[in-house]
Amino acid sequence: MIALAAAALLTLLLLQPIRLMAHEELAASRDPWLRLLLGAWSVAACWWEPWLGVIGLWFAACWTGPGDLTALEVWLAIAGTWVAGLVLMPLAADGIRWALLAVAGWQVALMTLRRGRGRTRGSLPSPALTGCYLALVAPLCPWWGWPALAWGLWLTGPSWLAVVALCAASWTWLPYPMGWVPLALCSAVLVAWLVSRRLGGRWRWLEWTPRGDSLDAVALRWRIWRAMGQGMATWAHWPFGCGPGSTGVDLKRWYTSTGVKGGELPGSALNEPLQLAYEYGVFGVAALALFAWRVGPHLGVDPWSGVVLTGAILALGHEPMRILPLGLPWLLACAEVTGR
Repeated sequence: MIALAAAALLTLLLLQPIRLMAHEELAASRDPWLRLLLGAWSVAACWWEPWLGVIGLWFAACWTGPGDLTALEVWLAIAGTWVAGLVLMPLAADGIRWALLAVAGWQVALMTLRRGRGRTRGSLPSPALTGCYLALVAPLCPWWGWPALAWGLWLTGPSWLAVVALCAASWTWLPYPMGWVPLALCSAVLVAWLVSRRLGGRWRWLEWTPRGDSLDAVALRWRIWRAMGQGMATWAHWPFGCGPGSTGVDLKRWYTSTGVKGGELPGSALNEPLQLAYEYGVFGVAALALFAWRVGPHLGVDPWSGVVLTGAILALGHEPMRILPLGLPWLLACAEVTGR
């Protein structure tokens, strides 16, 4: 039976009509072959890593041509990093830990040399991303390195998203009851900030920070998420999503229709789960849930679990997993937690 099915598929692939010896026709003739192979590998992957298999099935079902190769390459890199992490982390976790901390020390040194009156960045393209990296690797840092990381976070503005993510995940990497102290301090700072905004004038003490007393970043995310929510409410293709890269294109259209200048807003959702759901539909949501099911039961009270939870919180307000210096450490931390 298997031999007959294989022979029938081979016959159908070889008998595809090619009208012209043109690049478009030749590429179109290869698509069924690639989709068939991708679907077969994805079904096999569902046995070992269901979250990767689901994404592979999406590509097999929704493949539109060579334009999808860029997105597929990203997922192949994610899959390769995940497999490499499962193999390497049990053997080299300590070395990787110190390598990540060395990069964090380099970021702090660069920002110290570049510091001025406003926010400062390291080798990453923005202060926010630099702050996200420092927060991500902070659970791995020994106590004597905390002042350097705190100084680095201060130079980034500080990035409030990085500070909130680090404090919210502190219970996973600090011993009890110290683990709840940063979260309590963060809550107290929030209350004090709300009171200072009500009082106004010289009481607005966050004006003393490099970034100032501003809610622009929060307003930015709210506008983006509201625009995407309105688009998804009238979404006719929600089972399969709108496809990779559609978020930036649709946001620009929504900016134009609402009178918002596109240059003021980024071309991404600044929220990994939301963008995954928008572009891959039910398949993206299923992949996210399966990944959480794969990693979540292995979380504990240890530094690597702190990295995992900090990165997950960062993903709710930014797009760290699409950026190599942030996504790579986070995937390695997930692999370390899962493989032990």
